[in-house]
Amino acid sequence: MDEDGDLFGGCNRQQALGNYGRRMNPRDNRGMGDYDNGTKLEFSMDSEPNQQSKDVIFHLPAIVKEIPHRESILRICPTADNNFMLMGQDGLISFWSSDLVLVKNRPLFVQEENRKFKWIADFILIDQYNKFVIGTCDREIRMYELSNFEPYCQIIGLDSVPLRLDYSSTGDDECVILYGDDQGCVHIFLMSMVGESLRNWTKGPTVDGIPSITIEKLANSEQITYIRWKVHNDWVTELKYIRSINKIISSCNEETTALVIGCVTGTKTFQQKMKEIQDAVHNRNRQSQPGVIAQQRRLSCDETVFVITKGAKTFDFCKEKNLVVTGGLDRTIRLWNPNLPRHRPTGRLNGHNSPIIFLSIAAGDSRIFSISVDKIIKARILHTYFGGTPNLEGCEIMPEDTGHASQHYCTLCDISISGRTMEADPKCSVSKHEIWDIEDQTCLITVKPTVSQINGDLAACYHSQELKALYIAADSLALLLLQGREILNGGLTHRKPVLCCQYNKLRRQVVTCCEESVVKVWDLDTGHLVSEFTRVHGDAAITCMTFDTSEKRLITGGRDGYVKKWNYQDRRCIQTLRQAGDKTEEVSDCIYAEIYKNGYIISVGWDKRINIFPDIQDDQCDTLYPSLHWIDDAENGHKDDILSVALCAPNLLATSSYDGEIIIWNFTSGLIFCRLHSPTSAVVQELSDEELSINKVLCISSRISYAKTSATVVASGPRGYIHFWNIFHGGKLLAHFLCSTYKATVTSMAISEDSSLLCAADHHGHIYIFHILQYALHGPETQTPETLTCWRAHECSVTSITLVEENQLLLSSSVDCSVKLWNVKGEFIGIFGQNEPWDIHGTIPEKSLEKSGKQSPVVAISGESRQSDTGTNEKFKSKADDALFLLKMKYQEITRELEQLDSIVKIRLHEQKLKHIENQQIYGKLTAYQSLHCHELADTSLNVCKPDPAAELNDPFDFI
Repeated sequence: MDEDGDLFGGCNRQQALGNYGRRMNPRDNRGMGDYDNGTKLEFSMDSEPNQQSKDVIFHLPAIVKEIPHRESILRICPTADNNFMLMGQDGLISFWSSDLVLVKNRPLFVQEENRKFKWIADFILIDQYNKFVIGTCDREIRMYELSNFEPYCQIIGLDSVPLRLDYSSTGDDECVILYGDDQGCVHIFLMSMVGESLRNWTKGPTVDGIPSITIEKLANSEQITYIRWKVHNDWVTELKYIRSINKIISSCNEETTALVIGCVTGTKTFQQKMKEIQDAVHNRNRQSQPGVIAQQRRLSCDETVFVITKGAKTFDFCKEKNLVVTGGLDRTIRLWNPNLPRHRPTGRLNGHNSPIIFLSIAAGDSRIFSISVDKIIKARILHTYFGGTPNLEGCEIMPEDTGHASQHYCTLCDISISGRTMEADPKCSVSKHEIWDIEDQTCLITVKPTVSQINGDLAACYHSQELKALYIAADSLALLLLQGREILNGGLTHRKPVLCCQYNKLRRQVVTCCEESVVKVWDLDTGHLVSEFTRVHGDAAITCMTFDTSEKRLITGGRDGYVKKWNYQDRRCIQTLRQAGDKTEEVSDCIYAEIYKNGYIISVGWDKRINIFPDIQDDQCDTLYPSLHWIDDAENGHKDDILSVALCAPNLLATSSYDGEIIIWNFTSGLIFCRLHSPTSAVVQELSDEELSINKVLCISSRISYAKTSATVVASGPRGYIHFWNIFHGGKLLAHFLCSTYKATVTSMAISEDSSLLCAADHHGHIYIFHILQYALHGPETQTPETLTCWRAHECSVTSITLVEENQLLLSSSVDCSVKLWNVKGEFIGIFGQNEPWDIHGTIPEKSLEKSGKQSPVVAISGESRQSDTGTNEKFKSKADDALFLLKMKYQEITRELEQLDSIVKIRLHEQKLKHIENQQIYGKLTAYQSLHCHELADTSLNVCKPDPAAELNDPFDFI
């Protein structure tokens, strides 16, 4: 086994364990911490100060989910709605969310008399036209509707089996569909007026109940250009159309034509053009016959051929790096310059012990991911070095087999070049060269199946650069999340994904919790860890947290179905709140509400009920059960898991569920006030429950005085939309807009106390800040609110965000095990758990900004970095207008409250006056007592005379 073939990648076991121990215990660099490969692996290589860090980390073991497929998976395709589509060889289709939640599945082939069962070779998605295409082993290409999986049309009469398919849009209503077959040919369909062409295909005769068109008729169509290239001497193993260079790259397992990069249409010589004209004239009056479409070879100037031992089973291309990587049966990864076809690559990477079946280049991180048949996953880092003089262009540099890292030679000029700077040699005839230093292409990590827990025969893989994740299909579907380098350099907040974070104003501390049932308390001003307590809910994850109004008690909810009250000062559990019944379900959200001067702890979750616990001071009972049971909740409440709860002062409660329903409750009566349903969920019938879910619901407390005309409830979902609701008169949607540009699920939201800012976070790790002070305040809105800023805060899904308004800061937690601190402009301050402290009152450290390089904010309010004085004045004017508007709102609220109070006092005085003279009719007449008039009491003197003892004997009523 090679030095990078073992679990610890490019460093040895002792070094890796030592580095891991120092990470876990930064106070003792000489000690070695406990190593737990079941949680995550982290490795580093000590290098020069100016060398880039080579740390890499996976969340291990992988997230593994059972799949309904019985046959091998053909491909993992991302869809337009950020889901993934899987198809087995037997035609069973399944859709999965990005975090491996099964959305839906169904078989493609229904057992009917007029439809035969087909064995599928490959499939591709055509999102632009809401369709997908399959290639069958019966030499057919079928197109299906993506919405209902009904067959649309098929191409028949193929003389070979379409093994690999690909599709790409090339313009407005233009596309290219291509496939590679078992004869080594590449077939290309260049289509214009695609919509009309597809409709014409459906007018053909039906075969097996499906409209069909032959390949010969297709080739003679005016809107389609059909080309067939004989490229390989063996069947095609991989095929890709690269739109950025307008080339087709294909591979096979045969050595002499292992990898070919060729043009689409090809260069035509004078003889070819004359032959086409003659053939057109000769066949003008003749009928096309099957088999007349001949295969042809490209000219040598139209293709680049790479000779590889034992061929190439897989490859990947990166235009930014100008790099092609190949892998195959010989277990070696080769790096090629696509412009220099030779027998020797520019670099080789060894380490795999089985054939390589998947390769992917992450250009942004300069990494190569490779997976072999034995489910060994490797990650490598790439470095480029430029050197030489203008006399060295086109050299193919290889490391010499001398054992010296700095010795290289040029395979074109057959000369040796020494030194890392690649000094110019007078014998070299070209002017410039670029090399990939093999010494720095080190294996960072090797993950074995015993660690990743991926079992079965490997079938398909997909690397999502947006989600920083590897999706692997075997006997099950697995997800490997890759940790970012800035997290590794800065430290981790928890060892497991962080699910919630809260801010305590009283002590200026940040409280975080994770799936490991650990709560940590951090100092906001420095980022230092203050305290930590474990096993808060035993082995169950902590899913939610909140504080009471005094912020002296912490309330936590867990997956064990329990809610616990803690003394925040001494970390002592005061009381356990339990759901009614024998079985408890996961708690999704909990709040502390003060309603009519009475405190309540309200929790919701998977039991689909609203659990209300009165907060009784000095209660000696260790376990408390819900005291209030609403009949309307049991009979007419939510039918799916409740995800969020919010208090709408003074006595309304809002809850949202997994199926996209929002219910407003009257807390006093326990009855449903209104139900809210998004129109998006009604129009788009194909949305799954995952896409319909509303993860967060908030109430805008400052709009109570405008409650009957303005939007007071804000909901995240469905999909990437945010909805503003008015809850009176049965509920009315006043505004909705797309928050996430990727249509990713909005996972969390927060509103500032003055209701001027709305912060939202999505499943891809982005955070958005909107200005909503007057948005949907006086009626419906059709425009999106002003986006102040947005940025990529995390590489994984954001679980919660919290505003620290006194310092204009923002907290964000994520499943990437980190909690980060930002200012509201999106500027990075630090990660809770990093070694270096920060000062929130000072400037942001430059090192922290460098570590958050990819997370620099994209400010939407200013298009240029330099702003004129006019722009600055407009900003100040806007801020002044907002402040004036707030003052006016406060003044109007105070005036309205005084008027209401004055009217109430007058009514009560009037009622007191009329209390004794109510018109109670007795036989139609008023009694003498009822007809008496009321008069104000006379003001009597407060002077009190001392009693005269002698006068006590006198009778005061004796006037005689």
